[in-house]
Amino acid sequence: MRHLFGLTLSLFGFTHMSAFAASSVTISQLRCENVSSPMGVEAKQPRLSWQLASGERAINQTAYRVLVASTSALLSKNVGDLWDSGQVKSALSNEILYKGKPLGSRTRCYWKVSVWDNKARQSPFSQPAVWEMGLLQKSDWHGQWIGYSAPKSVQPSIPTLQGAHWVWYPEGDPLSNAPEATRYFRRTFNIAPGLTVDRAQIRIAADNQATIFVNGREVGRSRDSWKTLDVFDIAPKLTAGDNTIAISVTNEGTAAGLAARVNVEFKNSPSFTLATGTDWKTSTEASTDWQTTAFDDSKWAAAKEVAKVGEGPWGQVSDTGYEPAPPAPHLRRTFEVNGKVKRATAYIVGLGYHEMSINGRKVGDHMLDPGWTRYDRRSLYVVHDVTSYLKSGTNALGVVLGTGHYDDHVPAAWNFDNASWRTLPKMLLEVRVDYEDGRSQTITSDGNWKASTGPTTFDSISAGERYDARLEIKGWDTPSYNATSWKTVEVVAPVKGILTAQISPPIRITQTIKPVKVTEPKPGVWLFDLGQNIAGVPQLQVSGPAGTKVVMNCAEKLHADGTLDASTLDKFVRGR
Repeated sequence: MRHLFGLTLSLFGFTHMSAFAASSVTISQLRCENVSSPMGVEAKQPRLSWQLASGERAINQTAYRVLVASTSALLSKNVGDLWDSGQVKSALSNEILYKGKPLGSRTRCYWKVSVWDNKARQSPFSQPAVWEMGLLQKSDWHGQWIGYSAPKSVQPSIPTLQGAHWVWYPEGDPLSNAPEATRYFRRTFNIAPGLTVDRAQIRIAADNQATIFVNGREVGRSRDSWKTLDVFDIAPKLTAGDNTIAISVTNEGTAAGLAARVNVEFKNSPSFTLATGTDWKTSTEASTDWQTTAFDDSKWAAAKEVAKVGEGPWGQVSDTGYEPAPPAPHLRRTFEVNGKVKRATAYIVGLGYHEMSINGRKVGDHMLDPGWTRYDRRSLYVVHDVTSYLKSGTNALGVVLGTGHYDDHVPAAWNFDNASWRTLPKMLLEVRVDYEDGRSQTITSDGNWKASTGPTTFDSISAGERYDARLEIKGWDTPSYNATSWKTVEVVAPVKGILTAQISPPIRITQTIKPVKVTEPKPGVWLFDLGQNIAGVPQLQVSGPAGTKVVMNCAEKLHADGTLDASTLDKFVRGR
């Protein structure tokens, strides 16, 4: 009996002690506005969330306490001078609205959370997290919008429709009353052995819609409009010997016509062109192999010249397939840092894309900032903590601008080249430096910046990039660089829409994928098969004499002969 009583006391003592023990719950994944440690928060009542874990079964949250402090020192003492929620009875751990003191621009908020479980035990506080408010008022911006109108880079040997005629099958009156039907057109030409194709394009306008083939393989389809030319790269499809351009054109009534011009450049011989005229063959019917060189078109009719390009019901066709565009602007300025820096924050909106560097180091790991918006209504600014990038003495800021969707000058599926907001790339920037002694300093974009151009001679979200490594500017974004030959930037008009912080997770490199197979389907053409579809950037290390041209194309499929098949991308990517 004595032993049984002792056991009962022991069990009672164990139960009594556990009721006052700390909860086994641990708290992690603290988020503000669903983002880890965001900068640029603009919500008046930011939403807070966290995740729970426990080694015990059937444990859940019954209450929480959130502390938000203006300094990490106060938070470490469990003082929430901005907000102390107290014990709030709730099982919710996400979308918790901040209900503390009003938060002003640039306010940095340090916070942590503790919870109670369903056994009335309080957990330890989580590790601290932080968020920072953005620029909440238009008056918080002190800089000017700046840009640089560099001389436009004229694309080499861009073909036009000069010399071409509108042609059609010889029937009725194609200028006003052609039947609703599909007609087929062919033209064969020869590339002598030993010639190396450097660049080849077809430029085409069709009333109403055309599908283009080279040597039996589809290279693209025109948009449902003859008003603007379509440009297709055909170099990968050409071979030594006979080559055939085959085009099917569907008319939807009234006028009908096809106008096209092919331009082929060689590395070791003069270029040549061919344009639509009476030397093209046409038919009302087509067999299964009509697109191939081997097809016998001797019974096809000669195409009828309906009008010269620029005449007839079509008038002038917009030749915007490769609108000349300036090289990517490089902008820079220097500034002094005098004192011990407590914190430095950069706020930048560079349209269409920007890449910022300080003292020769790229700021952050973001790619393709800022995100795409309807720029006449809203543009995104990006916030970076740049404290670690600064040094005592002279510092240098550098920014490279790209066109992105803001100044997309190449026609593609969504007609961004006709967007109402289109202007040359520009930026607005502000760097706030806070010193330990309480002083602050603001560096802004203004007319004192310098501008030049570098190795990116052409860039387009639709048509890729041309990069000339011979034009790289060593050290251009460092304090010691001599920029006396650079031009003064232009102060330009601000965007029409509002500025909003980009706090969503950025595009960034998450992994490197190596090819699973490397082949050489044609001499000098190497194909790298990644074994999967990706969204990414191809990276290739090459060596050779200065001026050597390397062309990189990407696609999702292969032709039967192992060469790249970009037909599925043509509607979205022009002039590769």
